[in-house]
Amino acid sequence: MTIGFYGAHAFLITNIEKLARLYACAHCNQQFTKDSNLQRNAKRCTKRETQVCCQGELVERPQSAYE
Repeated sequence: MTIGFYGAHAFLITNIEKLARLYACAHCNQQFTKDSNLQRNAKRCTKRETQVCCQGELVERPQSAYE
């Protein structure tokens, strides 16, 4: 067994062969079992803009020098 890390999470990998066959989109983190599905998603995926996930945190715009 292997321990994997993603972001701030740790998880136990029981079947590394299955994990090695997954493809993940760099923009929306959706996972696919075939490369062709990942390529199709790349054309449709949120206009290729990276999404930022803020989990329960208040995000405010920084003040400018004039504020």
